[in-house]
Amino acid sequence: MAIETDTVTLPAYWACALVNGDVSGMEDSEIAAMERHIATVLEPFGWHVSDVARDAETGEPCEPYFTWQFALYGGDAQGGDVLDYVVFRDKPKRARRKA
Repeated sequence: MAIETDTVTLPAYWACALVNGDVSGMEDSEIAAMERHIATVLEPFGWHVSDVARDAETGEPCEPYFTWQFALYGGDAQGGDVLDYVVFRDKPKRARRKA
């Protein structure tokens, strides 16, 4: 089965929860907001977060960056730090054409 990968931008403080399943540093309201966003934006299309984006040369995680458009990426404030995440899904099968 083929796997399709892509990147998405989401709040940086979600990294531990999305990559490692560790929500210990988050408030219940933050967890609920994250889960709502993932359920709306990624899950309906079969996407799952696998890692944070990494530098191609060093393999180190890319640094978060600030945006005033934080709410567009699932954040709950006007501005905040975001991070690019690697997502994957099973590649949709193409229907075979009958001859």
